[in-house]
Amino acid sequence: MKGTVLLTGGTGFVGSHLAEEMVRAGWRVRALVRKPDKLRWLAGIDAEIAKGDVQDSSSLAPALKGVDLVIHCAGLTKANTRGEYMSANADGTRALVRASIESGVRRFVFCSSQAAAGPATNERPRVEEDRPEPLTDYGASKLEGEKAVREADGDLEWVVLRPSAIFGPRDSQFLPIFRTVMKLRRYPVLGSEERHYSWIYVRDFVAALRTVAEVEKGLGETYFVASEQPTTWREVSRVTASVRGIEIRPFPTIPLPVLKAAARVCEWVAQLQGKAALFNRQKLAEITAPGWVVSSEKIFRALGIRCQISLEDAVTETVRWYEQQGLL
Repeated sequence: MKGTVLLTGGTGFVGSHLAEEMVRAGWRVRALVRKPDKLRWLAGIDAEIAKGDVQDSSSLAPALKGVDLVIHCAGLTKANTRGEYMSANADGTRALVRASIESGVRRFVFCSSQAAAGPATNERPRVEEDRPEPLTDYGASKLEGEKAVREADGDLEWVVLRPSAIFGPRDSQFLPIFRTVMKLRRYPVLGSEERHYSWIYVRDFVAALRTVAEVEKGLGETYFVASEQPTTWREVSRVTASVRGIEIRPFPTIPLPVLKAAARVCEWVAQLQGKAALFNRQKLAEITAPGWVVSSEKIFRALGIRCQISLEDAVTETVRWYEQQGLL
């Protein structure tokens, strides 16, 4: 065995794929789990379960006992207030870093987000040296989480990865878009259909996480990681439709005032229900940004990491999995 790795977010979309990858690579995997009754994606994986939460400091020391490596994928992606985001994504990360140092962990890998950096266009992709300009409370909280990692003292080695939009089997975030294309034979025009977005397939991302966890160079750095070729929603929808052999058309563009009104209504309804809104004014700000494009040249030059899976193969695998699960 290469050692013991503690994974946070192991029951989720990215974390469960990463657990499989690390087991295959010869690591002893321990998953920090808040709700042990939600282990669907870890079933059949040779992983130890440690009950705990990054927001519960008392649960971290037992989970970190004998751990060589921490990969922190857990994060709050939907909340009603900035404070909730900060508590989970900033304070929780800070607590986990502190506990890792106290437990003698050698390396800490933080899964941040492109949202921490802010939008950029295809003509001028964002690079790591750019000043971060997060648009949302979520992005700001992930940026604070990065700060907690960078300020780690002692001998803790660290790497921060900022993935672009991740999709693949087990993902639910982009499922509504795939459903729209398949069932209505139309694709969404999100502000402007020509806006470009960086993306990464989940298998490419977990391969990148494994690499930065194991290499002995390029440490103490923050890296974007994304496919080389940005895409548009029109192109993603075209590839999705080709899997089924159907023709698609765009939805009529919805005026911005209508979208703003819808965002406010969604926020109001979510508040009444005591839930986080799936669509709100911050999501609208992301949608109407000029683009979300990053350069992955730094991580390629430093570590040789390059995404291998094409958009066609990524979409095909994702759609086939949705079909097998009866989701489309």
